[in-house]
Amino acid sequence: VMDPEQAARWIYQKLETDGAFSFDYETDRLKPDAADAEVVTCSICWEGKETIAFPWCGAAIPAVGDFTSSQHFKIGANNAFEDRWTMKYFGHPVENFRWDVVLKAHHLDNREGITSVKFQALVTLGQPDWSYTLEPYLDGVGGNGRNKIRDADLRSLLLYNGMDSAIQY
Repeated sequence: VMDPEQAARWIYQKLETDGAFSFDYETDRLKPDAADAEVVTCSICWEGKETIAFPWCGAAIPAVGDFTSSQHFKIGANNAFEDRWTMKYFGHPVENFRWDVVLKAHHLDNREGITSVKFQALVTLGQPDWSYTLEPYLDGVGGNGRNKIRDADLRSLLLYNGMDSAIQY
């Protein structure tokens, strides 16, 4: 969804329903500590039935703030990441985070290198890796080093972001 107003309407519509959500941010670095650190896109999946991904701008931003403070059941992957970025933008943690797919993968099998969403999607759902075209844009130097996400094709980034939320659900 390229229009932030449309994304906000979808978010508010879904907040009036019952159901669980998964969501994911794509950011210009791993950690939100730098003053110029920013979220670039966001995606939200509702009930595993509908997923949207949208640029981080306009009316979509406060809608995400309302979403993250809602009492709806939320699913993530490495929830500390979304929690820290949510604190940066909205001054509150994500409310009602109830499931972390990466943490649960660690519970099932704690070997290194097998708990990522992409690996788990392949072995549990048969979903091949959807990140290969964007990987060159996502790696920064250290946690605070800026990556090249702004150089990526926006539609490709939104598809990647949306897949993250859909698969997490």
